[in-house]
Amino acid sequence: MKAAEGMLALGALLGAVIAALGALGPDAEAPRVPEGAVAIVGGAPIAEEDYRRVLDAMGGDRRALDEAARRHVLDRLIDESLLAQRGVELGLPMRAPRLRAALGDAVLSFIVAQAEGAEPAPSEEALRAHYEARKALFRRPVRARVRQLFFSARLSGGDEAALQRAAEARARVVRGGWTEEAARLGDPPLTPPPDALLTVQKLGDYLGPTLAAAASALVEGQTSPPLRCAGGACLLSIAEVEAGQERPFEEVKALVEADWRKNLGDEAVRRFLEARRREVPIAVRQDLQ
Repeated sequence: MKAAEGMLALGALLGAVIAALGALGPDAEAPRVPEGAVAIVGGAPIAEEDYRRVLDAMGGDRRALDEAARRHVLDRLIDESLLAQRGVELGLPMRAPRLRAALGDAVLSFIVAQAEGAEPAPSEEALRAHYEARKALFRRPVRARVRQLFFSARLSGGDEAALQRAAEARARVVRGGWTEEAARLGDPPLTPPPDALLTVQKLGDYLGPTLAAAASALVEGQTSPPLRCAGGACLLSIAEVEAGQERPFEEVKALVEADWRKNLGDEAVRRFLEARRREVPIAVRQDLQ
C-alpha cells in the first residue's frame, strides 16, 4: 500500500490544484459526478484515469484488489484533492517556490498539449519548408579523432610528478609529433580508442565534461598543456576533425517533425505569456527596473 500512496505525489496534486483553481467559488457545490471521473470534490473532479493509475501501481491485477483497498485509494485521492484546494485557498501555489515552479511547468505542458491538439498533422510540404529553414540543425554532428597520453600519479610519485612527466612529454610531442615513440611515453589506460571518430557527446562519455571541453577547444593538430585528470595528468591532441555533413530530408524526417512540434509549442507559450502580460497588472520594484 505504501507504493500506491507514493504515487499520490506532486504530479497528481498539481492536477487537483489546476482543477481547483477553476472550481473554487461561492457556487462550488458537489454536483453529479461527471463522466470520466470517480468523484467530485468541491467542484473539482477526480479523473478515473488517475484512480486506475494508482490501482495499477499497486501491482498485480487491479480486479483482484478487494473493496477495502479500492476504497482506501479513493479516500486518499479525495484527501489529496481537499488538501490541494485548501492550498489554493491559502495561496500556496504562489508562496511556495517549488510548488509554484511545478505548477508553472504543469500549465506549460497544458498549453503545449492544447496547441498540438488544435493543429492538424503537418503536411509533407510544411515539413520540407521547416527542414530547409533549419537545415543546419539536422546536420550530422562534428566528430574528432582525439589522441590522449595519461600519466599516472601512482606510477609517477604523485600529482605534481605526473604533471611534470606530462610537460616533458608535451615538449617531445611538439618537437617530433605524435610518433609511435611518443605514444609510449604515457601510462595505461588509454582512452578514448585512438582510431575512433567521436562526437563531443561521446567524447564526454570517455573523458568526462571537463576534459571533453578542453579537447573541444583545441584546433586540429594542436596539443593541450598538461591537464589534471582523475588519477594523474594527461595530454590531449586533436588528430582529425570531420565536419558535420548535411543529411537528406528523408533521413531526418522524424526529427524535423519533432522540431516542428516543439516550435509549435514554444510559439503557443510565447503568445500566451505575451497576452497574460497585457492582461495582468505587473509592477516591478524601481531599483530592479
